[in-house]
Amino acid sequence: MANIFGYHIRYLYIQIIEKIKEIQIEKNPIELNTTNKTKDYNSVKSGTPNATPKDSKPNISDYIINEKIKFLKPREGDTIISGRTGNTIRFSEFFLTEDETIDSKGNPKGGTSSPSIFIRNKQNPSADNEPIGTLVDENIDRDGSSVYITSGKVKIPFKETIKKQKIAFTKYPNSSEFTGDQIFVNSDRIMLSAKSKEFIIFGKSNTGIITDGKFSVDSIGDSHIHSDNNIILQTKRNVIISTDGVGNIWLGEVKKTSGKAGESVQRAVLAGELIAIMEEMLDAINKMVFATGVGPTGAGPHNAAIFTSIKKRLGKIQSSRTFLSK
Repeated sequence: MANIFGYHIRYLYIQIIEKIKEIQIEKNPIELNTTNKTKDYNSVKSGTPNATPKDSKPNISDYIINEKIKFLKPREGDTIISGRTGNTIRFSEFFLTEDETIDSKGNPKGGTSSPSIFIRNKQNPSADNEPIGTLVDENIDRDGSSVYITSGKVKIPFKETIKKQKIAFTKYPNSSEFTGDQIFVNSDRIMLSAKSKEFIIFGKSNTGIITDGKFSVDSIGDSHIHSDNNIILQTKRNVIISTDGVGNIWLGEVKKTSGKAGESVQRAVLAGELIAIMEEMLDAINKMVFATGVGPTGAGPHNAAIFTSIKKRLGKIQSSRTFLSK
């Protein structure tokens, strides 16, 4: 037997308010200061004005029934708290259990005991046009906002809307694994904020962020990524590491160094500058003239063609996809 509160007793609070106001009027009658006679009041033997107090009872006709909102379909033992605008809380033992069965009348029955709480704000719009009296279930994908706290055999029928292919998250769980003790939160927008202290995320198993939009981290302090294994940056476009012209980029060990030969940490070489210098050197070799006892030699060595060939191949020492700034 399910216990359902809220929507179906929508007139009860009006009746309670009426009774309270009647009691207040009986216990606290309006008093008249008979010493102050004005045109607005006439003295009567009871000492109260002959003008009756304005009726302040709520008008039931002012209550607007929202016929689009449907009751939730209860399971055995459910406690359901319902608002009149599609906001509900269901305390359930069997809802969405994998082994729940449907009887001959189309009603859900049984299943493994799996205590769970289902919070929903705003009904699935597709249920708005269902006939009055239709019983509906929560829908984590189509309801406005949902928070499911589940256990046991409850299997959440969550269908992601993300189009991004999961390449980095190689062991993303499939829908058949969405069971057991877990919390699902689904809405159009979710914001979590730590106003004055730490914001911490722990993941005993894999932890992933998947988005169809941009992923960014902004930090006033240092941003530190550490792994006991590999750190992999993979993209179909560009990898850009920038210090906005005010800092250095260190690959490998970070230490104070002069960058000279023999140092364990040295400066990166600019390929374009290196090629230009080597071209000048090869051109100079091909123009070399030696003084001898019988006069100067001819310009260039006998194997000048070899040096010319080396010059043409200098471009191969530079990467076609990795760039350094000065």
